[in-house]
Amino acid sequence: MIREQKQHFSTFIHIIFSERASHFGFMRARQILPALLLIGIGAGAAHYTSRYIPADSMQKVLPELGKTTEAIDWLRPELTRVAVTDPIAKKIVAAAHAQEGDAYDAAYRKISFPNGDVPAKRGACTDVVVRALRGAGYDLQALINADMKSSFKSYPNSWGLDHPDKNIDHRRVPNHMKFFERHGVSLPTGTSGDDLKTWLPGDVVCWRMDDNRLHTGIISDGISERGMPAVIHNGWRCVEQDVLDFYSVIGHYRFPKREEQPHSQT
Repeated sequence: MIREQKQHFSTFIHIIFSERASHFGFMRARQILPALLLIGIGAGAAHYTSRYIPADSMQKVLPELGKTTEAIDWLRPELTRVAVTDPIAKKIVAAAHAQEGDAYDAAYRKISFPNGDVPAKRGACTDVVVRALRGAGYDLQALINADMKSSFKSYPNSWGLDHPDKNIDHRRVPNHMKFFERHGVSLPTGTSGDDLKTWLPGDVVCWRMDDNRLHTGIISDGISERGMPAVIHNGWRCVEQDVLDFYSVIGHYRFPKREEQPHSQT
């Protein structure tokens, strides 16, 4: 599939820039060149995305890419897996991996309480964290609701509320950050030098995106060729990506509080 696309693209370029282009005429060439530019931009974006999404994660998002060996070979490099020895972190990472391929959906929904959840196979970035921690036995919906009831004014009030809302409070990044600051371990936000060594599987990362929106994800058991921990997050689909340092890191947390566990590459 990929080889055929490359051949078609090569033929297209040959038609445009060879003597055969005269058959199209100058006006036809002017019409085709913008299309060629768009194709190039699309191909570049696809390559950029695949460069930072490992093949196994991409197959969950786009299953049709798994139909040809050549397509899988194109989705490189792979991540190196590390052995997660902390039993809590192991459960968190496994529950995060289980969400790969889920669609993005940040809509407000009325859900049950406790252990309430939005529809399966859908969710926002915060739902990745909620479900991952729930896999280790920690219900952020109930935990954040209880903490807000006891100390509502300690939490950000960007939504004009005067009381907790069990349907949405645990699905907001600022509330995650405040809860983890109060009840978890706050760790360095740097991604180089000694700070890089503090990022472990199961940790939570919070970013400020280029458009000022907040985003969050779970550190996975994958290490990129750059030596950077991969992140499982949902910004369009839930994927595992090498994007830890792509945005401004504003929060690095470990919950629940526990001793740092060594890990080794597998």
